[in-house]
Amino acid sequence: MPEIKRNPPARLRPAEPRDAARLKQLAGQAYRIHATVLPRPPQAVTDDYAALIADDAVYVAEADGDLAGLIVLLPLHNALLLHAVAVAPEAQRRGIGGLLLRYAIEHARGQGLGAVEASVEKALLPLLGWFGRFGFDAVRSPGPGGYQRYYLRRTVS
Repeated sequence: MPEIKRNPPARLRPAEPRDAARLKQLAGQAYRIHATVLPRPPQAVTDDYAALIADDAVYVAEADGDLAGLIVLLPLHNALLLHAVAVAPEAQRRGIGGLLLRYAIEHARGQGLGAVEASVEKALLPLLGWFGRFGFDAVRSPGPGGYQRYYLRRTVS
């Protein structure tokens, strides 16, 4: 069993324009394991990272001299939308995903927002438990159609 490091050797920072191509690659690698169960590529794989970076919406975790994870945060009316989170396969199980989620919660709090919202594909049901460990609750179940998502919310106090 691989060693799990609880204190990730990672540093968070806003993404820079030079990161865009690497972020697209990182998202593709991170979501590749889900390709067989999803009806189409996740939006994180097809996103325009240059545009998202220009909108100051992307934050990255650096570890071992490389980008190890990303999170895309978009403002809503009274909440922060967690649009995407991805961790490079070689950096998984080191706590980097949790570091990114905790950053989203603190970022929302710092912006005076009431919650962080996210969605998870029905086909990726195990992720609900992971989000649950960070205080996210499912607020709506999937409906019919192509993408069937659980909608999640974490109140920020």
